[in-house]
Amino acid sequence: WYAVVKNPADGDSKYPKVGQNDNPKLIVGQKINIPGDVSFARYPGQMVKILPGHHLRSNEYLVCRVYNDTAATEAIDLGEAVLKPQTDDDGTSVATKITGLSTIDMVMGKQIIIKGTEYSFFIPPTGIEVISEMDHNDDTFVRQAVTLEQLEYCVLLDEDGNKEYLYGPNVVFPKPTQKFMTKKGKDGKRTRKFRAVELNQLQGIYCKVIAPYTDNDGVAREIGEELFITGGSAGQRIFKPRPEIAIIKYGESIKHYAIAIPPGEARYALDRNTGKISVVEGPKMWLPDPRKEVPVRRVLSTSQVELLYPDNEEAQHYNELLRGMMEGGSDFVTERAFSAGVVAGGKSRGIVRSSGISLNASNAHALTSDMHVDYEQASTEVAADEFRRSAKYTQTPSVSLDTKFEGAVTMDIWNNYAVLFVRKTGDRQVLVGPTTVLLNYDENPEVLKLSKGKPKGTGTPVRTVYLRVKQNRVSDIINVQTADLVDCNVRVIYQLDFEGDDPQKWFNVEDYVK
Repeated sequence: WYAVVKNPADGDSKYPKVGQNDNPKLIVGQKINIPGDVSFARYPGQMVKILPGHHLRSNEYLVCRVYNDTAATEAIDLGEAVLKPQTDDDGTSVATKITGLSTIDMVMGKQIIIKGTEYSFFIPPTGIEVISEMDHNDDTFVRQAVTLEQLEYCVLLDEDGNKEYLYGPNVVFPKPTQKFMTKKGKDGKRTRKFRAVELNQLQGIYCKVIAPYTDNDGVAREIGEELFITGGSAGQRIFKPRPEIAIIKYGESIKHYAIAIPPGEARYALDRNTGKISVVEGPKMWLPDPRKEVPVRRVLSTSQVELLYPDNEEAQHYNELLRGMMEGGSDFVTERAFSAGVVAGGKSRGIVRSSGISLNASNAHALTSDMHVDYEQASTEVAADEFRRSAKYTQTPSVSLDTKFEGAVTMDIWNNYAVLFVRKTGDRQVLVGPTTVLLNYDENPEVLKLSKGKPKGTGTPVRTVYLRVKQNRVSDIINVQTADLVDCNVRVIYQLDFEGDDPQKWFNVEDYVK
């Protein structure tokens, strides 16, 4: 234990001796530290606070402050500081490995870190005080260092604004001007240590360089450069943040995941640099590079849906939902905007489905905007490594894919039908069923307007994109009048087959029925 005496006596007599004592002159506003064991009375006008000596484990430390540089220098020279060096497992002192207080330049207000890896016990000399962990009214002086395991890291923020990332296995002691950065975990508790991010070839992290550096491969990175770090190479399977890069987040997750494209389906990809929209066909696990590619969904008008998917209310409702999410006059909706719209408006009539592999990023990371300089509360959970074995049978992990409305626009052309497709570049092609077509983003089917009714008329033609080219039966009623002025109605039925080497000629006549 030691005593902190405020308003000490002037001279060599620090406290009254046994017997009669004269009242000495008190140095008001000063204080001294007196280590035990000792027993004494106070002079009138003195205040004394008794504090226990500070025992330190190897993962604990103290923060001390010089409040009187002259007194601290004199006390250290006289050997008044009580310092017990830490010992190794074999009992050998580590005194030769540590730096004593006598080598520290004592300056008023300077802070000093006493590490538990160097000292096991400490009583400060006069002129130096131990700063409590929470506030000056708290007697919690011993602080916990951060013990990092493999794949764990912590972030230290200096008073000059610089960050330092330290990785395990290690015991981390901050410098006097540093504070541990913390973040709330899913349990609501603040933590000072975080786990590195595991990546595989189907995952990536989008980053921007905020300070120049040279990466592990010797490549020089400049400020403003954007990086997409994936687990495709062995060197990036474990992502460890560093102070020169910042993670670009969309939503809560920092990971970008691959999109599963089944056989016979496709997705639209918008090139951010050129504005061109291409088709990515399956089967494929497509991991879009956010620096270059943006997954988009094509929005069809009401008339287009009616032509491509006649009497399909579900398709009409889905495209109505997309049209409500369109921004800036574009005719597409990005996957990011679609997800945000679904979260804001809720799922509608069961048409919004999830697909692909959905993995939760459960680790707390130290690069988000809600960081604070604070300390976490100790968890009551057991943090030991464990094996968990269930008493019940665990099914094999599986993935459910339902991409009915998520991919590129698809048309099924039935047997004996043909469709003419026209692109905005003027390219034309005719496809004859049975087949399935994945439409390019700027590709649309040619619309035919066929007369209907008996006899045929042009008042309300039938709009369709499907032309029957084999066994096409067309019926009609022809009104005729004989030479003797008798009116007759002749019912006729035609069976048509479209032939020739150039199928595009089949569509040269808009209304072949008429």
